[in-house]
Amino acid sequence: MKSKEYKQGNIQGFTAFIAERFNIDRLALAQALQQNFPAFQQKERCPNCDANMEVRLVTAGIHDALLLLKMGEAVRHEQRKGTEFSEANRVHTPSLPTTDAVRHTTTLASYLDLIWQPEKWRNSGYWLITDWGWKALRGEPVPKRAKYFRGKLIERSTEVTTLSEMFQTHKHEVERAIARGRAVKADYRADVATYNPIEWTGFGGYEAGKLFS
Repeated sequence: MKSKEYKQGNIQGFTAFIAERFNIDRLALAQALQQNFPAFQQKERCPNCDANMEVRLVTAGIHDALLLLKMGEAVRHEQRKGTEFSEANRVHTPSLPTTDAVRHTTTLASYLDLIWQPEKWRNSGYWLITDWGWKALRGEPVPKRAKYFRGKLIERSTEVTTLSEMFQTHKHEVERAIARGRAVKADYRADVATYNPIEWTGFGGYEAGKLFS
């Protein structure tokens, strides 16, 4: 399991300044602070204000991929009825025909910039697919991971992934579990078996919503 990551608070920069200003060995100062002030011994909380310092690492997975696919299908269904794209790309995620685990992954999917909720839609249950989300549906690669600190993006990975890769990973995990006689918590193989990125050519584009760069 990957170890947790914590952001270095401003207090560390202040102690470095003190060490340099008064010609004190930085390591000795750090050790003295840790010995005399217990708060400096923990990375999880800020020694100054006790705020959570954990960096959140979000990795694209089956729930994000399936949420995006179900939202895309909802948009496509509305467009086939004649609804304008800007209105069709306003999806009520609690009503999607999928599991609660998928419907409730909206925040994580938004951290990956696949979907977005404008401020005026807050708490409405409506989300839209971003340009990156439409690219992912079309089979194009998107960043696999993103790091957030207190809700703000601090880094996107250079490593990329695709919806097909996420679906294949889930398929292999389920099949391995079944082969070993283990219980499978969620089997979405039937939901994604018909996914074909070619079907999504022409969807999305500049009017798809917020473009993340």
